[in-house]
Amino acid sequence: MNSKINLKDIFVHVKSSPEKQQSFTVPTSIPTRLKNKLNESQRQVRAAIELQSFWRRYRICEKYMKLRSSVVWIQRKFRANKEMKKQRNHYLLLRRNTVLIQRYFRAFLAMKYQLNCYRKLRSSAILIQRKFRANKAMKIEREKFVSLKTTVINIQRKFRATNAMKFEREKYLNLKSSVLLIQRKFRVNQLMRI
Repeated sequence: MNSKINLKDIFVHVKSSPEKQQSFTVPTSIPTRLKNKLNESQRQVRAAIELQSFWRRYRICEKYMKLRSSVVWIQRKFRANKEMKKQRNHYLLLRRNTVLIQRYFRAFLAMKYQLNCYRKLRSSAILIQRKFRANKAMKIEREKFVSLKTTVINIQRKFRATNAMKFEREKYLNLKSSVLLIQRKFRVNQLMRI
């Protein structure tokens, strides 16, 4: 332990640069026992340096792997997000087109339904108008017929009355002439008796 401390006091310690490690030489004025200790200490320093460099390499590699996995994870998330946006845009476009097609189809069905309703309503209106006009025409024709019938009945009544009057006048005149004849004959008969 003391020798390590002494070595640190004697030599300037170069941390991790390999060029400086190779240039690290033992001074020639030091005795052999101390040289052996120094060689041993140098090997220990080299082993420590190698261990430190391995440890640093391991840490750097570990950091690199963590960083790499983070980068890969971020890239995966970014690509997934990009793909998700692409899929979402595709879905929204598909949905918009589907909604548009559905709207047109429903409008077509509604238009067809309204057209059928309009045709039924129109045919019903035409039927009602036809019935109304026929009823109105029938009333007009009936009024004409009743008026004509009344006129004909009046004419017939007058004609029959005229005929009956003529017949009755003729009958009356015949009766009158008969009565006059009878009176004349009766008076003549009475006058003859006197």
